[in-house]
Amino acid sequence: EIPGEGCMTMETNQRWSLAGKNALVTGGTRGIGRAVVEELARFGAQVYTCSRNQEELKACLDDWKLNGFVVSGSVCDASVRD
Repeated sequence: EIPGEGCMTMETNQRWSLAGKNALVTGGTRGIGRAVVEELARFGAQVYTCSRNQEELKACLDDWKLNGFVVSGSVCDASVRD
């Protein structure tokens, strides 16, 4: 068991509410980026993310939708300058 896991109370969620806020997360389909997307969405933010891989993006968007998160995204490479 992870210490502190599940210790979020309704009061904490309300105190840290991001309802009505928008967030942009690059690289949101893997690792830390994915965790950030999920945490922001868990606190009520509408999250937009991008990924370099269409299949990964679609899989994540489907998963987030099933979990009730408001997340949208597109394929892009933020490391390329235009």
